[in-house]
Amino acid sequence: MTIAVAGQNASEMESAPIPAHSGRPIALATVLPSLQRGGTEGAASRLTVRLRERGYEAVIIALSGGGWEGYLTQNSVPTVILGHDSRSNVSIVHAARIIWSLTRIFRRLRPDIVSGFLYPISIWSSLAAWLAGVPVVIANRRDCGFQRTEAPLPRWLEVLSYRATTRFVVNSRAVAKSLREQERIASSQIEVIHNGIDVSESDTVQSQSYRRTLGIDATSPVVGMMANFWRHKNHLMLVAAARQVVTEEPGVVFVLAGAESEYCEAVRVAIAR
Repeated sequence: MTIAVAGQNASEMESAPIPAHSGRPIALATVLPSLQRGGTEGAASRLTVRLRERGYEAVIIALSGGGWEGYLTQNSVPTVILGHDSRSNVSIVHAARIIWSLTRIFRRLRPDIVSGFLYPISIWSSLAAWLAGVPVVIANRRDCGFQRTEAPLPRWLEVLSYRATTRFVVNSRAVAKSLREQERIASSQIEVIHNGIDVSESDTVQSQSYRRTLGIDATSPVVGMMANFWRHKNHLMLVAAARQVVTEEPGVVFVLAGAESEYCEAVRVAIAR
């Protein structure tokens, strides 16, 4: 297990846990599958930085590292990398090891809130938070059940984690609907918080530079999709929609950007048709 805690090493972390008294700032531990370049990882990383700016004791725990590590280090965010396999289709034995690792960390950090992202990480983090006696446990879901369909956990383990979860936070009404229908989560347990974009980070000069690099006219309407090229992101649906749009509005340009994978070839073929 690799630990990088804002300049502290593992032994310092062991001997100086966050004090549990009413006068201290609220402590939040966010749990992610990895820190690779992705939308969920980026949103959680930026949110953690903002929370720390507002006085929260916010930390990030991830099963594996990735491209967001540099950003977190630059912003002095305490980060714990467990060094576990971040794939969702792991054995129940490996899942038990992850739950126990998280439980030990929560007992040391003593957070007021644990917030786990995605399936099955949110299942594991909820169970670990319950074992560690964390008061508030949040499970964040951002898909309509595909991760659960691809690598389902035993139903009894899911149900046990649901009992340990204070609230489910989702980023759309569609995800909320899938939780109700597929996992039978009560509506009273679900909160919808839509994705947002900080427009203060927009750079019009850089935008024009990108247009020139891609050979796009300065006045052409551009529709962009920023998403890693994974099949469940369904770039093919946007390609089909784009074909209909440009038939009516030939000046519109569609740009797809994200990490490459084998799925890219299927997208290229669909665009070339």
